[in-house]
Amino acid sequence: MVSRVGFEPTTLGLKVLFLREKLMSGLSPRTIEFYEQKLNKLTAHQTTKSILEYTRQDILDILHSLGTSQGDKQAHFRVFKVFYNWVEDSDFVNTVNTNPCRRLKIKSPKPLRHAVKLNEVPTLLEGCTTLRNKLIVSCYVRQD
Repeated sequence: MVSRVGFEPTTLGLKVLFLREKLMSGLSPRTIEFYEQKLNKLTAHQTTKSILEYTRQDILDILHSLGTSQGDKQAHFRVFKVFYNWVEDSDFVNTVNTNPCRRLKIKSPKPLRHAVKLNEVPTLLEGCTTLRNKLIVSCYVRQD
């Protein structure tokens, strides 16, 4: 794969260029460090492909292999997406399908809100100062 600027884009070279450009664009050093940590997972993935040849399935495999929480996988995915968007927007690579993250969505479960126990309802009602608030609390009480 030959770039528009006449050099073979290497994984390390693209990563360094990406981080340098993001630093020059005003991102904080901590953000750059965060990006670097997450991109290391992308570049450490054992494959014979260049990161520019990764497919959507490769990205999903990397995220699945992390074995971390869903939130951490989301963090990795956000960085991967920023990186591939940067590659796509830059003039380094002359290919059509350089962004395996395009139209790829990772669902994260929404946290469940803890319900109030039935024996805690009287305490809530005591804390209500108006009849309106007591009625609202009473409407949301569910007895199973």
